[in-house]
Parts: sequence; C-alpha cells; structure tokens
Amino acid sequence: MGKLENYSSYKDSGVEWLGEIPEHWKLMKLKFLANIKTGEKDTVDREDDGIYPFFVRSKDIKRMNTYSYDEEAVLTAGDGDIGKIFHYINGKFEYHQRVYKFSNFKYIIGKYLFYYLHHNLEQEVVKLSAKTTVDSLRLPMLQNFNISIPPKEEQTKIASFLDEKTSQIDEVISQKEKLIELLKERRQITINEAVTKGLDKDVEFKDSGVEWIGEIPKHWEVNRLKFLFKSHLQIIKNNP
Repeated sequence: MGKLENYSSYKDSGVEWLGEIPEHWKLMKLKFLANIKTGEKDTVDREDDGIYPFFVRSKDIKRMNTYSYDEEAVLTAGDGDIGKIFHYINGKFEYHQRVYKFSNFKYIIGKYLFYYLHHNLEQEVVKLSAKTTVDSLRLPMLQNFNISIPPKEEQTKIASFLDEKTSQIDEVISQKEKLIELLKERRQITINEAVTKGLDKDVEFKDSGVEWIGEIPKHWEVNRLKFLFKSHLQIIKNNP
C-alpha cells in the first residue's frame, strides 16, 4: 500500500501532546463521536470452552457461550494497565464491568478510533498522572478526550495502511521471538555439553549412570552435591 502522503499545511491543534494536525482535520471530544459504556459481566462468568470473545481487563481475551452485543466496537481496560490495552471487534461479544466500550460511531470509523486511542490515550493518562495518581479511567476523562478527525475517506485509508503495516511488523516480531527461543535453546545445549561432556570431543566416554546426563568423559566422576560440600568443609576445618 506504500506510505501515506504528507499534507501541504498544518494547524495547531491546541492540545499540547497532540501538536499540529493537518489543516482540514477537525478536533472533537470523544463523547460526540461514540457511545461510551461499561459492561455488566465479571471475570468469574467466563467459560473456557466458550464460543464468543469475552473482553476483560487484560490483553488475553476470555470466552463465553453467550453474548449481549453484536456490533462494531473498540474496548479498553477501565483500571489496571490503563491506556495500554485495546481491542477491536465487529461481531458478537461480551465484556467486563470494568471495561469501557465505544460504539455507535458518528463522524469516525471504528478501526481509525482503535488506532488513535491505542497510540494517544496513554498520553492523556501520563499527563494526568503528573498531577495526581491515576489508577483507573473515569468516564469524564474519556468523554472529554480530544480526537483529531480526518474526512472518513482518509480515515479508511489510514486504518487500512496501519492494518497492513502492523501486520508486517507483528510477523517480524514473531519471527524474531522464534529466533530468540532457538538461540536460548542452543545456549542451554552449549552450556550442558560443556559441563557434562567437556571440550575435548576425542576422549573416550562412559555411561554416567544418570539418565539426564548420559555419557561423560571416562576420566570424570559423578558425585552428589552434598558430598562436594562436605569435602570443602573438611578442607576448611583442616586448614583453619
């Protein structure tokens, strides 16, 4: 999809953490763009083999066999790791009593709002945290949160661009994580071979008699750790 085009002119948004926005974009409070509501379910209501997603206050999505909502929505944790946990759905779902749901969108598409909040809501939380301890999101904070809004056609382009790019980045992260796990495994094997087989691979080996150790160099001995400590203690006693 390439990259997004630069705009010819910008204006001050009037919001310190947001800075300048394209000249033709609007700035509106979130309360004018979506309905904001908390859920009614508790975590104990989850069903591990459930059919429908159940959004709670964590990145992990639980399951339930019933649903109360069938719509497009953006959800975020109302307490806990606030400003960092977001979910987007367009379908059947249920959600927790301390999770906020944004739905029935006006002037804004759901996927654009998802990306906007995912990146920017934490800025507001950090700003407020500098003045007081913020351990939960309050409804007025969300209602008065500033959203910069392009025309809907641009919103769609931006959301599609971010879908593509974040998918590519997630794939790279997944590959890197797999490589890291393989390197950790190789590291452990290297250490294990060095301490149980030694560095000289040409020496004669014998069975250690310990299943997980396997063979060891013929001139090595296997001893219990408690006997090694006793030997050291005896040496200390004999050489005060």
